[in-house]
Amino acid sequence: MVNFMMAFFSVLVLLLTLFLLIFGHFYYWSGIRVRRLIANIPGYSEAESWAISYEAAAMPIEGVKGFLEKVFGKYTSLCSIWFLGVPNVNLLSPDNLETLLKSVQHITKGTEYFMLVPWLGDGLLTSTGAKWHANRKMLTPAFHFRILECCLPIFNRNAELLMKILKENFKNEEVLNVDTFISLCSLDIISEAAMGVKLEAQLQKHSTLEYVNAVKRMGELCLNRAKAFYLFKDWIYSLTHEGKEQRKLLNILHSFTEKVIEESKQKRLMKQSNGIEDENPTAFVDILLEMSENEPGLFTDVEIRQEVDTFMFEGHDTTSSSISWSILLLGHDQVVQERAYNEQYSIFGDSDRHITKQDLSKMIYLEAIIKESLRLYPPVSYMSRRLDSDLKLEKHTVPAGTNVLVIPYFLHRQSQLYPDPEKFDPDRFLNLDTNRHPFM
Repeated sequence: MVNFMMAFFSVLVLLLTLFLLIFGHFYYWSGIRVRRLIANIPGYSEAESWAISYEAAAMPIEGVKGFLEKVFGKYTSLCSIWFLGVPNVNLLSPDNLETLLKSVQHITKGTEYFMLVPWLGDGLLTSTGAKWHANRKMLTPAFHFRILECCLPIFNRNAELLMKILKENFKNEEVLNVDTFISLCSLDIISEAAMGVKLEAQLQKHSTLEYVNAVKRMGELCLNRAKAFYLFKDWIYSLTHEGKEQRKLLNILHSFTEKVIEESKQKRLMKQSNGIEDENPTAFVDILLEMSENEPGLFTDVEIRQEVDTFMFEGHDTTSSSISWSILLLGHDQVVQERAYNEQYSIFGDSDRHITKQDLSKMIYLEAIIKESLRLYPPVSYMSRRLDSDLKLEKHTVPAGTNVLVIPYFLHRQSQLYPDPEKFDPDRFLNLDTNRHPFM
């Protein structure tokens, strides 16, 4: 019996030693080149990165911005940091950003994008490789500038309704949160312009407010999960309160877009039954449906929903966020507000006519206000790429397997790019230097 136990423990120790050797080989020896290259890039060691990860995981959403400022604020070009054994490099200069984003090779989405997959599936935002290239080529015509010009009546009508609703709600309120009103207006515009469906979201029809709130909450859940490394495994996340909440939100989001697609299908069937054919459909969803009809198998019903989910979310949420920030910044600067008003008055006078294409070219100062608002509060606050091969940045080689981050919020606050970067100053976008870096 004693001999048996000794033999058993000897085998156990041998297996454990073998496991540690294999683990050490793959985790350390095979990654020694990666660690050497990352060590040459300014930033944080693995030990420091673990401490940062633990701090981020315990932090409420409200503290994330200040926390990231503390982590990345002292760097002006590159900053390396480790997360769950994966090296990350944050790009903080326009030159490095251009190198990454102009590349046709480095298009694999970053590791964090997996959190959007339950919602957006393999749509244009989350897909990569051949599928991303093919779908982008097929879907780009739906957003040609010529088509967008045809949508001006939709923009005008919904903006007019927004102004009417705001006036009615301001009657009894001295302070009003306009964000929800703007979100509903943006949703009306994207659904009619890109999907060919009148939702009448501003009139609180079709459960649109529930959809808008679900989008905002889903964003919060994704951010919470992104900063909590222990929630990355799907099976663990599914057991949490937020994981269960996410499933309910997904039902709301997917049901809403499925109704939009079904309404578009019914409209197409009605036109076809009346002998009306769209030779060149312009609505985004009509293009998807026509391609699916002409080439069965090109897009499944699920893939159509994934693309519609992507563009319904991106089309209304980013737009409403930009408008809300612009209004807030205008409200805090009476001088800028007065100049914006005078420019509009010079175009329209006391008329209440609709905006034309020609009017837009005259709104020079308003355009500068929008650009400055986008600089300070970019609606797309984060993007990343997972490198499939080495990337040369300045004198550094960023190794394959690295997660490369772009956080416009910090890039736009580099004082060497934008003097007095925290100041709201639309004039910085007037009479721009022709040599200005295109990726600033």
